[in-house]
Amino acid sequence: MTGRHRATPPPLSPRSGLVVWVAWVLLVAAGAVALALL
Repeated sequence: MTGRHRATPPPLSPRSGLVVWVAWVLLVAAGAVALALL
């Protein structure tokens, strides 16, 4: 099989969905903190 070296998670993985959700929350929190400090 080709592309096995890319180590991409399956598209329907709940774990990857959780990682995306956590990353989004951290991004929004960082933006709010940046706006508060400016």
